[in-house]
Amino acid sequence: MSGNCGADRVSFSLRDPAVIDSPWEFYRTLHEANSVHHDAETGVWLVAGYRLIQEVQRDNERFS
Repeated sequence: MSGNCGADRVSFSLRDPAVIDSPWEFYRTLHEANSVHHDAETGVWLVAGYRLIQEVQRDNERFS
């Protein structure tokens, strides 16, 4: 991905009960960081921002 994806700026766990009960702060933080978040517990990558999502969808060899 181009630029600073900010993967280290967002520190939430998708399994955190607070995130599960009310994910809006997590979503807001992810979008404000215009970033990619890797949840180490689940292995899931979350991509925020229209341009980054488009980049991931168009490059299925790099992001599979």
